[in-house]
Amino acid sequence: MRIDLPARKPTSIGLTPLIDVVFILLVFFMLATRFIDLARQPLSVAVTGEPRPAHEQVLFISVLDESLIELNGERLTLEQASQRLAKQAPQPVYVDSDGEASLQAVLRVTDLLQASGQTEVHLELLP
Repeated sequence: MRIDLPARKPTSIGLTPLIDVVFILLVFFMLATRFIDLARQPLSVAVTGEPRPAHEQVLFISVLDESLIELNGERLTLEQASQRLAKQAPQPVYVDSDGEASLQAVLRVTDLLQASGQTEVHLELLP
């Protein structure tokens, strides 16, 4: 005796759960990503071989470490430099590093310069 089994429906993967997962991932990555406006502060990069202008009023900043800089030859903490730069009129600023300072320390100084209203900031690259 032969038993006929009912015909099987082909199984298919539903798209609704897949779309839900993709949407949740999209929302997660949108919330986890930091959107930074990198064009907020105009920076021009000067090569160290170029001579610094001696005839105009400029500020020279050397980043020594995370919390110590040298502003026109005078050692200051970031807090002292912030107070001093708040009183300065906008002028060209040359920022360099002694090689011991991290990139984060240099970026912290450029943020400090932006907060004090300095717009013409030149980063000097070490060879």
